[in-house]
Amino acid sequence: MSVAERIRLAIFLFFILLIVFGELAVIIAWIKEKRGGDIKGNQFAKPLVRALFTSLFSILALSSLYAYFIEPYWLNLSRIRLETPKLKKGSKLILVQLSDIHSKGLGKNEKRIPDIVNSLKPDIICLTGDYINDINAVNAVKEMIAKLKAKYGIFCVRGNWDLAIAPDTDIFQGLPLQMLEGEIRRIKVQGGTIFIVGLDIQDDISTLSHLLAFKKPGDFTLLLYHYPDLADELKGLPIDLYLCGHTHGGQIAIPFYGAILTLCKTGKKYERGLYKIGETILYVNRGIGTEGLPLRFFSPPEIAILEIVGTGK
Repeated sequence: MSVAERIRLAIFLFFILLIVFGELAVIIAWIKEKRGGDIKGNQFAKPLVRALFTSLFSILALSSLYAYFIEPYWLNLSRIRLETPKLKKGSKLILVQLSDIHSKGLGKNEKRIPDIVNSLKPDIICLTGDYINDINAVNAVKEMIAKLKAKYGIFCVRGNWDLAIAPDTDIFQGLPLQMLEGEIRRIKVQGGTIFIVGLDIQDDISTLSHLLAFKKPGDFTLLLYHYPDLADELKGLPIDLYLCGHTHGGQIAIPFYGAILTLCKTGKKYERGLYKIGETILYVNRGIGTEGLPLRFFSPPEIAILEIVGTGK
């Protein structure tokens, strides 16, 4: 966690505690008043102060209930349309990205996702890491992913949680998908060729540069990496589309401000959504699950649907 994130978190927690302890002081003053005690001079007994803290505490309580019971299961479909001359005019590729599932077991989202994704009839499915919160959730996430279907295949990379929980285990062993750990795949699709580069969580820009040497002219290059951290290092590299996750869009975000924490090197610069960096399109997925507190606020889980439309000859 960076210094800036520590400061933001400290300020956020300060205001939360201020509201909680302010409301507690209001309740104590009210009880004292009801018992006939002397409340003269007690600021928390004043009607305006009492109304302020009670209102703020009510908003905080309702927001907490919403963040726990509603938003974590409010799956959003984010649709992005991209055009590229590297695919023939009239061709179209549907790419679906899932990230940061953080499964704790076969929950509501794990049960719903396969039907939603398959209804989109994806050509390619990309999974960008952090599949489990616990080693006991492996079977649940495998059951979910086993139901996914894509015309040209499912391609995935590991996240930091996967490395921490199961460093020497292929959690998707036996499933018809391709885990890329510093590897490439070239796929012939309608209208052209997709060159997929999948970086493992421990790879860096030097690994990427080495793998790009195998790219052929005219390939549409897709980079899969858990973090958005390489975004500012891509100058001069032929990456058309960079898909990542990790940030959860902050998981808990403040309206009109956004993420408090992203826990990545780039901070808030690439916290969620679509960015254009030179010739590269970056998409930072908010993810599906949660880590730490099981809450989401102003950062609902998402399934990203990228429609790549050819404009070439």
